[in-house]
Amino acid sequence: MPVSLVTKHMPGAIRYVRTLLSGKVTSADVQHLTKLLTPGSQLHGLSLLAVVEPRSDLDAEARRVFTSLALPSVSAAPRVAMVVGNVPLRGMLSFLIRLSGANGATRFFDTELDAQAWLLTAAQLA
Repeated sequence: MPVSLVTKHMPGAIRYVRTLLSGKVTSADVQHLTKLLTPGSQLHGLSLLAVVEPRSDLDAEARRVFTSLALPSVSAAPRVAMVVGNVPLRGMLSFLIRLSGANGATRFFDTELDAQAWLLTAAQLA
């Protein structure tokens, strides 16, 4: 499966959602993820740590759906930490997030540890 999702805990029992995108990601994959983060779901409102493997490829429709996932009305995630090792894909995702208007709560990181540290610091300040 190109998209996997688990909930994790940081110190202080702070829950967040960790997603892993790998391989060929389609719009159906991203739509499934969107449903899991929408209002009314158990995961709605949790911070998100999205890991995108370097060889991942989002098709055009998946990129469109991904933009809607980043909208505050969909996930309402307090923070979104993205770990993207593929530089061109990172640039494209950064552009899509800016278009969605969610760039204030989204940051990109080189490592998952750095992303987790940012989510933890943000949660402790809230």
